[in-house]
Amino acid sequence: MYGERPEKYDVATESPVMPFKAGLGFGMFSGMFGLGISAWGTTEDNPLPLYISVGTFIESIFNYTPTYINLGAGFNFIETGRITASVNDGSSLIGLIDLHTF
Repeated sequence: MYGERPEKYDVATESPVMPFKAGLGFGMFSGMFGLGISAWGTTEDNPLPLYISVGTFIESIFNYTPTYINLGAGFNFIETGRITASVNDGSSLIGLIDLHTF
C-alpha cells in the first residue's frame, strides 16, 4: 500500500539494493569473438564508479588463448533521476594463456 499513512508494512521500501551490477559481454577484437563478464558500481565509502571486466576469446593464436582484463573508474558529471552521463578511463591488459596444459 502506498500513500501518506500506509496501513501495511511495505517490504519494497526496506529492501537493500546491491551497489554493484554485473553482466555478460560479447565482443570482437581483431576478428576474434570474445566472451566475458563485467561488474560496475559505487559504494557509499567510494562514490567513484568502478568497473572490471574479464574475458577470453573463442579462437587461439599459436595454441594460446587470448584473454583480457579491463580495470577502470568513471566520473559522473550529470545525474538527473535515472539518467547519468559519465566519463570513464581505465586500462586493458591482453595476454596469451596456454589453456591446454593449464
